[in-house]
Amino acid sequence: MSRPTGADPVCPNQQPPAPRVIRIREVSRRIGLSRTTLWRLTQNGSFPAPLRLSENSIGWLEAEVDHWISTRARAIHTSGVGG
Repeated sequence: MSRPTGADPVCPNQQPPAPRVIRIREVSRRIGLSRTTLWRLTQNGSFPAPLRLSENSIGWLEAEVDHWISTRARAIHTSGVGG
């Protein structure tokens, strides 16, 4: 039996994926900036604030980091910087 074209059928019991938290090393690698610059951007409100995971660890929501990256990319393309 062939499937109709279009999206897969919706499964009512399927949960959306849980938000993923990424650590500072991964955030720094993804945005291409040093940890120091990352902290500076966070302190002045230009980058999403980290989440306290425990007394000695923090992380960022992956979706927030991805959104920041895409926003920056759009700003660069519309301003004509870098090209």
